[in-house]
Amino acid sequence: MTPATAARLSLASYDDATVEIGNSAALVELVDGHQVIAFRGTNDGLDVLHDLIAFPWKPDALNVWVHRGFWAYTNNLIEPLTKLILRRNLPVHLTGHSLGGAAALIFAAYCQNNGIKISGIHTFGAPRAGYESLASKTYRIPGNRYVIEGDAVPSVPPSWFAFPYTHDRPATMLPGIPGIIDHPMSGYVEAL
Repeated sequence: MTPATAARLSLASYDDATVEIGNSAALVELVDGHQVIAFRGTNDGLDVLHDLIAFPWKPDALNVWVHRGFWAYTNNLIEPLTKLILRRNLPVHLTGHSLGGAAALIFAAYCQNNGIKISGIHTFGAPRAGYESLASKTYRIPGNRYVIEGDAVPSVPPSWFAFPYTHDRPATMLPGIPGIIDHPMSGYVEAL
């Protein structure tokens, strides 16, 4: 799947959801023989609460350290998305913007623990979702972590924070666009 398609679906996830439980949502589309799951990013005040619960958590379902708020968001979606993936039995590609990018990484680790192969992952402006233990599960999955120059969200939680959150791969930097705020998904779509 192309990065532009992943970006388009990540943007579409803000307006459309195949699975929505509480404040957690994901859009699932079939693209070129793949199931693409686009996790919706921070959309309102309840999502901001997920963003702020930065305490580490090691859920049994993952056995890696992750951001507790991002886990809570992702955990709401695990059962219905897993059932959908297993029913279709097609390769799975994950994507998401901001909180949605963090959810894509956490869901990828869950899938790997449960024998579900992830064929690719593209995140856009995603914050640090977990510790090195998470990164070690996801860094081999093909894909990219996109960051627009000046976007502050990928730098949180900060690396000097009391807990050692990290990204799973280096950033693919996209140039900032004059007149476009650095973090909205629409800026990532335009930058690609």
